[in-house]
Amino acid sequence: LRVGTRVFPSSAPNYVGYLISFSAKAAPAVEIYGASKQSYIQDLVVDDQGRLYAGGIAHGTVTFGGALSKHVTGSHQEAFVLALDGSAKARWLRTYDGSQNYQMHALSWHATTGLAAGGLYRTNAPASFGQLSLPASVPYDDPFVLGLSSAGSETWVYGIDAQGFSTVFAVAHRADGGVCVTGQVDGAVTLGAQTVPSEGGKDIFVAALDGKGKPLWWRRFGAAGNDHGLAAVALGNDCVFAGKLSGSADLGS
Repeated sequence: LRVGTRVFPSSAPNYVGYLISFSAKAAPAVEIYGASKQSYIQDLVVDDQGRLYAGGIAHGTVTFGGALSKHVTGSHQEAFVLALDGSAKARWLRTYDGSQNYQMHALSWHATTGLAAGGLYRTNAPASFGQLSLPASVPYDDPFVLGLSSAGSETWVYGIDAQGFSTVFAVAHRADGGVCVTGQVDGAVTLGAQTVPSEGGKDIFVAALDGKGKPLWWRRFGAAGNDHGLAAVALGNDCVFAGKLSGSADLGS
């Protein structure tokens, strides 16, 4: 990898995460996060003080730089959130792991309620997120959304009891601090006392949570094949979602 005048060695056969910052008058600043297995950054957000947060997947021995020089995962993927200053130097790191894979796919920031981070987890024991937890999910991947403060403290967690490969792909904060969420669910989904059946294949889900992670509403859409909810933005307190449908689907009215 060549960035400006700096050249970084090959990572083959593994993926590595990287951050490159550009300014109008300066050369690019680069941080490389090396790994002994496949590791990568999935999303990046900035807070109201210009500090960065990166979310992604770590596997093997991962070098994050600075005081967080090395982190060694177990035999499975871990989800991580890495906090950085405005120069992309590491401030703190939170990792989440269990008996099987965890992945972090999406981040969003709100000045009042902090970070929201979404992804999937699979574990045959209760899933720990700091002092918070969700039920075991094995043999399935279950979606989650996690609230974090700017200092890295877990404030709330919300999970969906699904089947097959199910995950959060995008999160976005509403003006009131609530969170718009979208992703993919497979098979029947349990929401409290209600079970929502599949529309066929993997379906899109969209949801809104309040600023403490409590669900406000939840919808599921799908065609006969595999569908994906891939993007979310908030317009005030309204949620707007985008994704991919495999065919005709009833999106309501």
